[in-house]
Amino acid sequence: MAKEIKTIYISLPITGYDLAERRDLAERARRRLRERHPGARVISPFDIADVIEAEKPEPLYSDYMKEDVALILDEADAVCFLVNPRLTRSKGVRLEYQTARIYGRRMMRIRPGRRPALGKTLRSIAGVLSGGGRDLLSACPESR
Repeated sequence: MAKEIKTIYISLPITGYDLAERRDLAERARRRLRERHPGARVISPFDIADVIEAEKPEPLYSDYMKEDVALILDEADAVCFLVNPRLTRSKGVRLEYQTARIYGRRMMRIRPGRRPALGKTLRSIAGVLSGGGRDLLSACPESR
């Protein structure tokens, strides 16, 4: 029987992105994880950042990463990645992945609010244009 998951850490790329968009993405992931794992404590990097920023006026990148890794080591039963940790350019996500892998944390991946992949969309459009597949416009509720 699998070990009960009590604490889940959310891992996502943050540096170089719009912080409000990333915070929103983490919150959507938190909601989905709480649905899948009722009773589990779900922690995002923003929860940790809020504490760090309240204590230190100008935190360094390393301040955030030290706390994120410490949480994975000390408290997390699982780490949920919002991107593929082996393919991302995010150093933070890759560090969190290696920490989780080395220390045997359960790993999962979700895509909150995921849009269809561009390749799939283009294949669907190509199918309609070539006369194959179903008519996408007739499948849209707005066109009925």
